[in-house]
Order: sequence, then C-alpha cells, then structure tokens
Amino acid sequence: MHSTCLESMIRGILTAGPKGGSGQDNPMMTFFMMLLLIGFSFYFIILRPQKKEQSERKRLLGNLKKGDKIVTIGGLHGTVIELDKLGDTVVVEVAKGVKIKFLRTAISTVQVNSKSN
Repeated sequence: MHSTCLESMIRGILTAGPKGGSGQDNPMMTFFMMLLLIGFSFYFIILRPQKKEQSERKRLLGNLKKGDKIVTIGGLHGTVIELDKLGDTVVVEVAKGVKIKFLRTAISTVQVNSKSN
C-alpha cells in the first residue's frame, strides 16, 4: 500500500508540467525534489526500522537473566546459568553438566523461563 502511494508521488513529480506563464521548467528544482524524496524514502524504509530493531535487541539482551532459554547465532540451544558482572558474557548450559561461556551479543533469541524465581 505504501509503495503505491510512493509510486504516485514520484509519477506526479516526474510528470508535473511548468507552472505559470513562463513555459520553462526548472531542472534544478526537480532534481532537488527527487533527491529529497529519495532521502525521505531511505529513512522511512531502511533506517527507521533498523533503529527500532537494534533498540529491541539491546533491550532483550539487557533483560537477560538466569533460567532464560536461549538460542545462539550458531544455533546452539541452552539455558543461562550465570551472568558476568560486567555484563558482556554469559555461561550457558547446553546439556546436563556441559557449560559454555558466550558473549552476550552471540545470543540470537531468548525464551523467558515460565518458572517463578
């Protein structure tokens, strides 16, 4: 739906005729309008959603706690059993008695444990 609106705006800018009685079109004004339109489109289609995703991921990793079930970016499933005091590493139990230390940024997804602590 948004692409249809964007297409109609671009088509309107490109096909707009000269205004007034001069009969001449200002190519620099058309160029700057197109540049402005491309800039706004780039922001709303690429940058804004990316910023939202980054802040959501930062919040997710910041709220990590013991007992959370996680999946690493390598696909390894496990349970958080220890958090580093500095906050940059976690110890994950991937099988009974098998503990691995990961960087917090290596965690892809988190499932919160349903048990009350």
